[in-house]
Amino acid sequence: MLVTASTVKDTLPNIQRFVTGNLAGGVDHLFVFLDADDAAVREYLDQHPHVTCVRTDASWWMGERPEELNVRQ
Repeated sequence: MLVTASTVKDTLPNIQRFVTGNLAGGVDHLFVFLDADDAAVREYLDQHPHVTCVRTDASWWMGERPEELNVRQ
């Protein structure tokens, strides 16, 4: 089984393209760390059978969210 883990913050169409592209490329399951409070994106990810969505709220960042993705990595 091939899985991916990604932190994402984007529009619904871009997230849909991201998920669809990864699955078409051979990924079996995506773990998506959602770094945005977007109900439509959350609903799409939560309902997708090949996605596990983890919401990154203030507790995820231990109270202080880094400004840049590279810092988080």
